[in-house]
Amino acid sequence: MESPNREMRETADVLIAGEAAAMEANGSSPLEIQTFLNGANRAKAAELPDYGKMGRAAEIAAAYKANME
Repeated sequence: MESPNREMRETADVLIAGEAAAMEANGSSPLEIQTFLNGANRAKAAELPDYGKMGRAAEIAAAYKANME
């Protein structure tokens, strides 16, 4: 299943990477950059969910539950 947010997620990835590169060029520490990346990716996931991944995860969970019974 193709996620309707795919193009927007890809655009967000490019913007996040650009901001991280700018932070590195301005002398930010690796910890600051990693903290920014973690927060930006969490925000992206909240605003632009990947429905394809969520569907696959639900299928796997259902298969696991079926095998456990």
